[in-house]
Amino acid sequence: MTENNKGQAKPRTATDSLSILHGQAKRLVEVLDGIRHELRDKSLLVPPAELGIALGYILSSGYKTFRALCKVCDVGEPWGQQGLVFSRMLFENYVTARWLAARPSERANLFIEFSHIAEVQSALIKGEIDNSFLAEGGAVPEGKSELHRQFFRVLPLFRKLKPGQGITKEQVLRQKWTDRFLPTMITDLDKKS
Repeated sequence: MTENNKGQAKPRTATDSLSILHGQAKRLVEVLDGIRHELRDKSLLVPPAELGIALGYILSSGYKTFRALCKVCDVGEPWGQQGLVFSRMLFENYVTARWLAARPSERANLFIEFSHIAEVQSALIKGEIDNSFLAEGGAVPEGKSELHRQFFRVLPLFRKLKPGQGITKEQVLRQKWTDRFLPTMITDLDKKS
């Protein structure tokens, strides 16, 4: 609620909410940029290549999301809900960057290697490959042999994420790069603060 010129409360409009979201998005991008500068100063303590690649991806993704959020805020009224979606994405980028930076030597490489799993996920969805691709000796479409090789190279890394035996390739394809959910990542970060 905001106050009008008579001191009475009036409901906040969608434009007011979008303006607030715009300000929050700018602050999140500034924080991400601050992490990048902070890590550059500590680059002797971490493997800079893996962490740099991972954070570069997160920052570029965050920048694109921020630009989309700014456009939504400029349009105004009917797009408020979409602006909230973009804000959540920026927040997730922020948490992921902080979580990676907390233990970069073990997390950054995992983040990068998951790109091969994600590429297989995307190719399956687009119909570029089918389930026979998941068999080690299976049919590999033309132009996909390197993807097939990389998929089987990184597969063992992601089979270890979940406790227990017998994680199938199909189960690996349904998971994310880490076994942590966003609230767990935030809790982990809070413990270190």
